[in-house]
Amino acid sequence: DVNLTKWVAFSIVGNRFTNLNCVITGDPRNVEYLLKTRFSSFPKGDYFRDVLRDFLGDGIFNADGALWRSQKKTVSMAFHSANFRKITASIVGDLFSSRLLPLLDAYANNDVAFDLQ
Repeated sequence: DVNLTKWVAFSIVGNRFTNLNCVITGDPRNVEYLLKTRFSSFPKGDYFRDVLRDFLGDGIFNADGALWRSQKKTVSMAFHSANFRKITASIVGDLFSSRLLPLLDAYANNDVAFDLQ
């Protein structure tokens, strides 16, 4: 198992031709802060929605404001299910462990610059 807390967060700053600046985190405390505690402080914004619309559509993961609140009510019970949280944590942990971290380690160990996109 990989200890995700050592990978608390890292930021991605887009080049001067894009507005893509984001933070990626695997720490459950950060995820809760971003998605629950202070959700309204971290709007996705038009750029994010436009870039990810083909992938995420206009669903809850790509919504802000009133649209997000409406969709949240619809899925609230599922998100609060202990089973849902357990399965989600397992899937995300497996993806980090088996795909993302080995890739990042390989690039870091070989001192290779790469494009995450």
